[in-house]
Amino acid sequence: MGIWKKALTQVANLRGKEPKDRRSFWKKYCEGLPLALEVLGKFLHNRDAVYWDGCIKWPKKEPKMIKDLSKRIACFFVGKDRVFSETILKACDMSTHSGISNLIDRCLLSIGWSNELVMHQLVQEMGRYVVRQESPNKPWKRSRLWCHKESFKVLKQKKGTEKVLSLILDMRLLEKKTLQGSFELKIDAFSNMDSLVILHLDNVQIKGSFENFPKELRWLTISNLLTCPVSRPQPFKGRHMLTSWLNARRLLGSLKIHKLSHCYQLRSLGGFHELPLLEMLFLKNCMNLSNVCESIQNCD
Repeated sequence: MGIWKKALTQVANLRGKEPKDRRSFWKKYCEGLPLALEVLGKFLHNRDAVYWDGCIKWPKKEPKMIKDLSKRIACFFVGKDRVFSETILKACDMSTHSGISNLIDRCLLSIGWSNELVMHQLVQEMGRYVVRQESPNKPWKRSRLWCHKESFKVLKQKKGTEKVLSLILDMRLLEKKTLQGSFELKIDAFSNMDSLVILHLDNVQIKGSFENFPKELRWLTISNLLTCPVSRPQPFKGRHMLTSWLNARRLLGSLKIHKLSHCYQLRSLGGFHELPLLEMLFLKNCMNLSNVCESIQNCD
């Protein structure tokens, strides 16, 4: 609080000296919002008038990358470990270290005691609101789907489009009336999601051909998988899951982070030679995993 108060004192001292358009800009920009005052206080405290003039242009020239990063964090990474989040976002070709630092400097993000990403609820909702406004009534035309109910309906109705970049779905968080007695999803529901780079599925019963799976994925998380997709059309029960999950040739060639934690029925993994870009593999609590193919040595 003290920082922005001092900055406002500087504003008062400059009255009569600073141009009228500069004063009117800051008055309009802040609109009495404490968060805006905090951001401006941190940026303007002990800075000269030249720097202040440069900051006037900042809101109009804020890099698209920073906006995109803030929306990604608001939708998927609040509460997640910073290092883990930076690794995933970097895999999605984002400048995460400097980007996160910029968000912290602008008081739009902070780091918690356990190194987790912390975002004020109002800021998070603002980011999510911006994403919703991409298509208020047609979620399949939005860039990100984090609402489990909307994600399930988009996949169940096979309405996914190339606009969807990220999607998360946990079947445990859905009400029975939403499921309408059907728990199963088919892989061809992803067939039109050519731009999908982040996919997180929990407790999902899924089957179908790997040929219809998104090919640009960078982060794939699958927990408590009930049925495993394979490269042949018939269903493949999780309790017999062997190498098929990673054996679909050239279909996951862009994958960098793969999380199969809590897949209790997973017994064996192989086909790593088809994942040339894989950097991280998570197998926490895969209690029955007894064999990992030597091809994992091909991964850096």
